[in-house]
Amino acid sequence: MLYRLNSLFLRALICLALVTLAGPANSIELGPVKLHGFLNQVYLNTTGNNYLGDTIEGSWDYREAGINLFYRPTRPSYLAVQFIHKDIGSYAPNEQDIKLDYGVFGYQMSIDSYNEVALRIGEMKISQGFYSDALDVPVNRPSILLPQVMYYDYTRNNFFSFRGFSLGLKNSSTKGDIEATLYHGISTVSDEDIYQYLLNYLSLPGVMITGKTIEQKRHRPTQINLVYTTSDMRWKMGALYRWANNAGTTITAETNIGPISLVNNTPHTNDLVFSIEHYRKRLTLTAEYYTHHSSSDLPLSNSLGQSLYSTKDSTATEGYYLQGQYRFHDDWTGLLRTGTYKLPKNQNQNTHRSVVAGITWEPLANLLIRSEYHLIEGTALVNRSDNPDPSTHEKYW
Repeated sequence: MLYRLNSLFLRALICLALVTLAGPANSIELGPVKLHGFLNQVYLNTTGNNYLGDTIEGSWDYREAGINLFYRPTRPSYLAVQFIHKDIGSYAPNEQDIKLDYGVFGYQMSIDSYNEVALRIGEMKISQGFYSDALDVPVNRPSILLPQVMYYDYTRNNFFSFRGFSLGLKNSSTKGDIEATLYHGISTVSDEDIYQYLLNYLSLPGVMITGKTIEQKRHRPTQINLVYTTSDMRWKMGALYRWANNAGTTITAETNIGPISLVNNTPHTNDLVFSIEHYRKRLTLTAEYYTHHSSSDLPLSNSLGQSLYSTKDSTATEGYYLQGQYRFHDDWTGLLRTGTYKLPKNQNQNTHRSVVAGITWEPLANLLIRSEYHLIEGTALVNRSDNPDPSTHEKYW
């Protein structure tokens, strides 16, 4: 019965998305409520390693549909809700799954002609950089896949979704706008998402997982964002710092060699991100850098208590990219991007370097057609959920 209801909800979601796409500006108005929708179908083909599904042979198993509602009961307050469906290979493989992407109550108030305060409460996306709010709306992304060195599709739900509040202050002057935002809440990462995140440690040679139980202690992130935009809108600069304490997950996996237990304790993590963007009439240049530090205790053992893997130390990862977009015509935009991701030096295959070239064509106001080519060196972002045997991972793909 639950499956049939979810299937009906999915069909209703797709129908609503199609209706909004047929309207002006991808939206329709139902009295005081505004509806926006989107549909996205992607074809992925890779050599050497699978990515977001079985892509070596080519895969159409990447699709998204969403509908969002915006309602303003009074001038300073609003309600915003988005429901989303994802079917993306092994990352989001449930074709009948529909979930709440965000649901917030917001209140904006002008203190004077120069300062404004904004409060949001509910389930929302925590900012990671310039593209965090565009993760689940394809038209807002610069490319099919966002820079994976910062916006890693396999684990983005682990870090970007939370339930809590944000409090922002915006100051406007003749020199530009400065925005400061404080976030705090509790992670809403699902058991399946955290399992996919830790699957690399459970995927041992010759081991087949037949079942699992998961217990997690959710982390409580706190974050501070600063963004400055010049008055002519040509420069945008941002910085954020995020920290979280006392997260932990215990996974007991049933396998062909007996039970395997994985205990991941992360007493402390912190993230630092710097972003800068320069905008001209036809050219946009974007660069972002982030570093992630964590102290962790991650023992992996079998049913006899024998250690299969163990780490207890402080690690640091970092990623950065430089991206250029050039608008050849109102309907055509080209993209070129290079990026690097580095794991701790004590891990094998600890880097990922990529060069991406892409083109976007917008033949209609409600239609985008994109194509892009990725040239990659390194296996740091090769996920074992799609590539279970590390000995088959290819460095150049």
